[in-house]
Amino acid sequence: MANPQTARVPLPPSRSRTVAAAACGTLGLATVALAFWRIDLRYALPTPLPPDHVAVEAGAPLRLPTGFVALGPQPTLLHFFNPDCPCSRFNLEQVHELARRFAGRVRVIAVLETQADAQAARERWLEDFEEVWIDADGALAAEVGVYSTPQAALVDAEGRLYWRGNYNVSRYCVTPDTEFARLALERLCDAADAPPPDPRAQVAWGCPLPGNEEAR
Repeated sequence: MANPQTARVPLPPSRSRTVAAAACGTLGLATVALAFWRIDLRYALPTPLPPDHVAVEAGAPLRLPTGFVALGPQPTLLHFFNPDCPCSRFNLEQVHELARRFAGRVRVIAVLETQADAQAARERWLEDFEEVWIDADGALAAEVGVYSTPQAALVDAEGRLYWRGNYNVSRYCVTPDTEFARLALERLCDAADAPPPDPRAQVAWGCPLPGNEEAR
């Protein structure tokens, strides 16, 4: 016979159901929290700097990938874009607005950071951008020092990096005073008395490049 002092007394059915419901609720909350982190919260933080990242200074001449479209005689805005990145999709209207504002003075090229089918991706995004370059291996991003999307890089007519940085201070900020890409374009194209480059523009916000994401 079991020792009455050590025998395990079963929980009443009502309490068992309560414990099971609490466990399921905790698991559900954890699942929601993980989904929220994956979908939104992590993009509210600066993009982690890759350990092998090499900074590229303004004024550096660029070595463009084989087959890349020739630059000049106008400045070029390289828009680094990942179709799978929610931050990139959120940023689309800002890019189109800049393209409209500087039409005829700046060439806009969408640089797709994707490892999906190159031809299909190119055909899809030619609906949104006049020129598209598939940067599947991230070579062009590395050449200009980009490690996150969305990012902008301005190249002058001589093929030198003029500026690289964020479109704004974070992916949701639309304050005119921190529209970094617009201000850089005004300095380059209009010789405007725009504020000097803001160091906050160099702290990347958004999605890691696909290659960097896989390496984490």
